[in-house]
Order: sequence, then structure tokens, then C-alpha cells
Amino acid sequence: MKKILVVLLSSVALLSQAQLTIDDFEDGLNQGWVAATGMGYTDVRQNEQKSGINLSNYVMYTQRAATDDNWAGAILKPYVQKGYKYVHAYIYHSNGAVPNLKVSDSNAQDLKPLNTVTQGQWQDVVWDISAYETSGIEFLFFMVDRGTLTDLAWMLIDEVQLSNDATPRTTVVKGD
Repeated sequence: MKKILVVLLSSVALLSQAQLTIDDFEDGLNQGWVAATGMGYTDVRQNEQKSGINLSNYVMYTQRAATDDNWAGAILKPYVQKGYKYVHAYIYHSNGAVPNLKVSDSNAQDLKPLNTVTQGQWQDVVWDISAYETSGIEFLFFMVDRGTLTDLAWMLIDEVQLSNDATPRTTVVKGD
């Protein structure tokens, strides 16, 4: 009986550390990401900003023009997933604004990153989705910039992952 209990506790510990990669874009194909409601523009393209922690070959690009609604961005829907507390994404942002995330229609609240976003460099941006750990997220919706724009704003997204660890990743990603 003690051996079974130890195995069960070990399995629970492993599950709580689980990570799930949603998309690394390395195949160069768009696997269902679209520009939200036709506003902005989204595609998968070659990584022209290979530097720092992201040396991968392909990334998702999404943009919002000054004339687009402030919720323009990239969405993957439907996407239902339970059991995770954080969304991680390697982000390269063209301006100093804070990219937002939504994961559910039942809560219209924008989620803001846990860490500071720096313009013009790759970093792992982390959002807290623990409120959806048992109910699950319905989609992933990355919004470029919710503020007032006078010029085009864009961001590159890579290595989208669900996790139970809030620590930003620093692993260098290389192309396949």
C-alpha cells in the first residue's frame, strides 16, 4: 500500500509541474491563429528578429494599425484547456505598450502580464490564468496594444505554452 501511495503522490507532483506547448510556429504554418474579428493582421513568418533568447526560424506576427479597434490581435479559438495556471509566450514588441491576453468570453477582463514588457527585445511574458485552472480557458487572444495609437504597433509571438510555473523562461530557442 505504501508503494502505491508513493507512486500516486509522485504522479500528482509531476502533473502539477506539467507544461503544454500550444505552438512554436517552427513548421512555418498557421495552425488556426486568426486576426481577431478581422481587425489588424496576423500571419506566421520568418523570424527577422533573431536575437537574445529567440533564434527560432518562424514566429507569429500580429499588428494593430492606429485606425484599428484597440482589441486587435491574434486569437486561437476554440481552444479549451484545463489544469494550468499560467500562459507563457516569447514576445518581441515594437512599442512600449503592454500586450494583453484574454482567455474566456465569460470574463471580459484583459489579463496583464506578471512581468514588465521591454520594447525591442525577446522575453518570456507570463500571464496568470489560475482563475481558469478548473473551468478551463476557451481561447488564447493576444492583443497588441489597448491604448491610443498614432502609428502601427506590432508584436512577434513564439513558444506559446501553458504551465504551472510562473517563472519566466530564459532558455534560448533555436530553429529546427
